[in-house]
Amino acid sequence: MTEIANYAIRHRMRLMLVGLPDSVVGQAARIASAAGAQASIAHTHDEALEFLRLRGADLVLADIGTNMVRLIAGIARLASTIPVIACGVAATPIAAVAAIRAGARDFIPLPPDAALIGAALASVAARQTKLVAEDPAFIRTLRIAQALAMTHSPVLLRGEMGTGRETLARSIHQHSGRHGPFIVCDCHADDGRSLGQSLFGRESEDGHAIGQIAEASGGTLYLRGIAHMPSDLRIKLLNAPRQQPIRNENSLASSGAPDSPPRVVASIDSQAVDHTLDSELNRYFAGGTIDLPPLRERAGDIIPIARSMLAEIAEAHRLPQRFFSPEARKQVSKHNWPGNLHELRTILLQASLACQGELIDTIDLNLANASPIAGGMADNIKAFVGHTVADVERDLILSTLSRCGGNRTSASSVLGISVRTMRNKLKMYVEAGMQVEPAR
Repeated sequence: MTEIANYAIRHRMRLMLVGLPDSVVGQAARIASAAGAQASIAHTHDEALEFLRLRGADLVLADIGTNMVRLIAGIARLASTIPVIACGVAATPIAAVAAIRAGARDFIPLPPDAALIGAALASVAARQTKLVAEDPAFIRTLRIAQALAMTHSPVLLRGEMGTGRETLARSIHQHSGRHGPFIVCDCHADDGRSLGQSLFGRESEDGHAIGQIAEASGGTLYLRGIAHMPSDLRIKLLNAPRQQPIRNENSLASSGAPDSPPRVVASIDSQAVDHTLDSELNRYFAGGTIDLPPLRERAGDIIPIARSMLAEIAEAHRLPQRFFSPEARKQVSKHNWPGNLHELRTILLQASLACQGELIDTIDLNLANASPIAGGMADNIKAFVGHTVADVERDLILSTLSRCGGNRTSASSVLGISVRTMRNKLKMYVEAGMQVEPAR
């Protein structure tokens, strides 16, 4: 067995094929399967984004005719770093370069070549989740996560939006020794029925469809935003992994024995937890709850994280490496970062694009009106007293949108909500006669 196949089997890589011509999509899927990967097919980028939101993937292979900018922007809105590789039949060099400039990591010619697809899978499988930890507050968090990683205990990651809960969940999976996949279940579904079908499978014309619980056998099932899951479905789900092992017909276990139930890792927003729900979850996740500190409480990590993000942004967008001027560095370190890592990445991306030279200055950051960390949270919270939650939410959304110059995508990323949620909120505000920053 080749090293590439070993990589794919060990990590059970998941490849998403987007918009490929009918003449080659089957061949690409067979090559991925032969390399030990699991391939899924989407005909449009909207279909692909919906699948990625609910189930995730390790690598996206998209036809060069796909709207690459829109696809990659949509993946970014999912707060995901899934790499995208463009591909095409008889594509011109100009088209290939344009796809890479749009954010694609590489270009692969079609018809598909087994060695090229295998190499792409191996490079993704070899990636390790990068966590920056120099501040004592987060070093302690990582030590707890590392201690729990090798156990079978369910883990609950509790923290504000944008604190890196999913990144830590992936790190726990990577250090757990489990050979199964890391499957993401987004619990922010429109209704419990569709979420239940996604998790447990549903009856179809060609038989019973495998749900995410079975798909995650031998690996990790990550429940993003478990507080949004209906209580009856949550109870059924949290009991399922404790039952008998689930036989998965797609299992790659060499022994042929049924895979073990998936290990459950879930995230919950520490700022929006109902006390009854919190008590219920604490019983299931007893001994396995990890509190992630917000970025404002990780002062020693802000600049190292920012430098790491600048390097990633430069590579992903084919930009020169950027650095901070002394004034910009001071401003970044003092900012309160209410949107945590999401806000930091969004601001740095905008600054990297706006910067005309090697150094990012304060004018590129556009943080002139930011509140410093030194002020603490107590004074900020006092300003909310006497206002309803709806009022505070509205003011936060409108202020963030104004600060992002009307850019719905950037504002959604900073707030940690979907663009769809943002648009629904803004529509409601407009209908109520409120002034909303025009889109750009």
